[in-house]
Amino acid sequence: MLPPAWFLLSLITAAALHWLVPGPRLLASPYTLVGVLFIVGGLVLIIAPARAFDGAKTAINPFGQPTVFLVEGWYRLTRNPMYLGMVLATFGVVVLLGTATSLLAPIGLLLVLDRRFVRHEEGTLRSTFGTSYDAYCRRVRRWV
Repeated sequence: MLPPAWFLLSLITAAALHWLVPGPRLLASPYTLVGVLFIVGGLVLIIAPARAFDGAKTAINPFGQPTVFLVEGWYRLTRNPMYLGMVLATFGVVVLLGTATSLLAPIGLLLVLDRRFVRHEEGTLRSTFGTSYDAYCRRVRRWV
């Protein structure tokens, strides 16, 4: 499964946990509407970098071979803006739902993305771009 599928699964998991085992209420309405800001911000972090990949004509598939090393735009702030966007959007859904157990979804997504995709991509980028990638890693954090 690629990251978009994991993202969709995390959204479904958050909703399922909310309805099946909601646990304590963390937020009440109208404060839950703050979740919309996280969702919109997360979607921006997914879409804008994806367009940058498309514009640079480089692989967006985490198991593909990159041809260009992107360091501009959102990549100046985080090495993984699309993954961060997925986690933020899922967290936004959790805030909208307002229940504690649904918090497991963005935490699980973060762990899957980090262990299954980020570590692999870092190895590929390091072997492809060498010391310039190492210098970038010293300047820019993995997540935030």
